[in-house]
Parts: sequence; C-alpha cells; structure tokens
Amino acid sequence: MKTYKELYRVATKYYEHQHGEGGWCGVIACAVATGCAFGKARSLLFKGGRKNGQGSPLNAIQDTIEKLGYHAEHIWQDEYRSRTLHTAIKEFAKRGGTWFVYSCKGKTAHVTCIKDGVVEDWAHPEIYPEWRMRADKRKVYLVQKIIKQGA
Repeated sequence: MKTYKELYRVATKYYEHQHGEGGWCGVIACAVATGCAFGKARSLLFKGGRKNGQGSPLNAIQDTIEKLGYHAEHIWQDEYRSRTLHTAIKEFAKRGGTWFVYSCKGKTAHVTCIKDGVVEDWAHPEIYPEWRMRADKRKVYLVQKIIKQGA
C-alpha cells in the first residue's frame, strides 16, 4: 500500500522542482485510495483537467477514480456529523474502508484520504501536529466512500 509519506517524497523529489508542481492532495488521495503510482494518478488527473500547481478539480478526481477501477459514492450530510476536517478525520477513521473528505477554507479546497482507519494526508496529527489548527478551520463540504468496482 502506498502511504502519504512515500507519495509526498516522490512528489517533492521528482515533480516539485522539475515541473513547478504543487497542490498534490488530489494526486496523493487517488494514489492512496487505488494503490497506483503517483505518476499514474497525476497523468490521469492532467487528462481530466488538472493544471500544474493548481490542484485537481473534483470532476478530474472522479474520472481518475473511475479509470482506476473504483467508484466514489457520495455520502449525504445527514449521514455524518462532522463539520470540520479535524472532526471528520476522527469520525471516518473509525468507520473503516476508504473515504475522501473534501474541505475548504475560503477559496482553497482540499481532499483528504482516510484508508482503513489511517489518515493519509498532512492533516494526520502525527505527521504535522502543529497543523491541527488548519484542520480545525477547514469546513467539510463533501464526503465520498471509495469502493472498488465489482466488489
């Protein structure tokens, strides 16, 4: 299984300086959820509309997940209690399975992948404990359960 730390290392080593790349949350979320390589997820996201250093649009993430053999099932707000990324991490880590939690602060959007109870993102309290304040201020606007097609 690919982890956030492994994929982040690949991103900074091969893509950040050579391609001026940043805003990898969608790439890392797709790669973690499906087990594919960072480069494969990045390539598929570019085909779906991603632009260098600007992050991945929601429709590009959906298309990439589908092309990699998975389905993103929308979870309605009345099916979860969380309103901030910090509380969503706690809630969905307990549920098991693979989840995408979309959050925003102002105009900046972010996607966090939680797989089998592990937060694979900078918002994980053990990766960047000082960033908890950022997670507290990000409002959750969409949650998806990621399911392997045919499972």
